[in-house]
Amino acid sequence: MYCDTKWEHPLTYAYLEHINKTLLDGKLIYLASDDYDGFEDLSIRKKRVPSAMARYCTEELKVIPMMEYLSKVREEKIVYQGIRADESPSRSKMADEGYDEAYKCIV
Repeated sequence: MYCDTKWEHPLTYAYLEHINKTLLDGKLIYLASDDYDGFEDLSIRKKRVPSAMARYCTEELKVIPMMEYLSKVREEKIVYQGIRADESPSRSKMADEGYDEAYKCIV
């Protein structure tokens, strides 16, 4: 699954298509917010861009769409999520895996 913010670099979309064709047999699921038409729409409607003091982008454009999708999946599931350890000190200390109550599965 890929949560599309509709604000990615064209090379990101090209890479996703390459991975989808070569590794995933065309089965990549693109998710998007039901409430906002991507990052630009979210910023316009909130009348600001996300910042360290107003962190709503990931929640609205990635977490909520993912949770809504996963809530409909009845099979056992594991979520593999890419997080850059060098993005922040707290992220560098995150466990490699664990059960996530929000997603109701191993992340």
